[in-house]
Amino acid sequence: MAELRSGSHRSTETTVARIATPDEGGTWSGSGKLHDMRIDHQVVVFDAADLAAESGFWAGVLEGTVDAEDDWHMVMVEGEPQIGVQLAPNHVPPDWPDGTPPQQIHLDLWVEDFPSAHDRVMSLGARVLKPVEETDSADNFQVYADPAGHPFCLCWLEG
Repeated sequence: MAELRSGSHRSTETTVARIATPDEGGTWSGSGKLHDMRIDHQVVVFDAADLAAESGFWAGVLEGTVDAEDDWHMVMVEGEPQIGVQLAPNHVPPDWPDGTPPQQIHLDLWVEDFPSAHDRVMSLGARVLKPVEETDSADNFQVYADPAGHPFCLCWLEG
């Protein structure tokens, strides 16, 4: 099993965002007040017509579990929410890369062992959208679609 790494490191601390509010005149100038907004966790949410297939895929990729409700599934990893899947009965997968509807978001999953990660996502129901291209770059990637058609990339460093 490949270890999947995020491009950004997760901190155990709560994120604090500084949110500006408009001044008394209603404008968003630098004179407005700043307020703290504490973010307990961040979750990417995918639409899907088949909640079980989509949430099961991402739980398999992230080695997590699915917390299922009627029209909402949350993929949990080590007790923390990671990916949400909401019921969208009329979901139309994006036509990657330039079709209609267009891609709106995708995940880059950085892995240490690309062949193992590739085998894992394929066994869970992914399909290849764009095979890796031979380049001189140390960074490589291959583009896939999850069961609902959302694009994602497995990325790795050579050497």
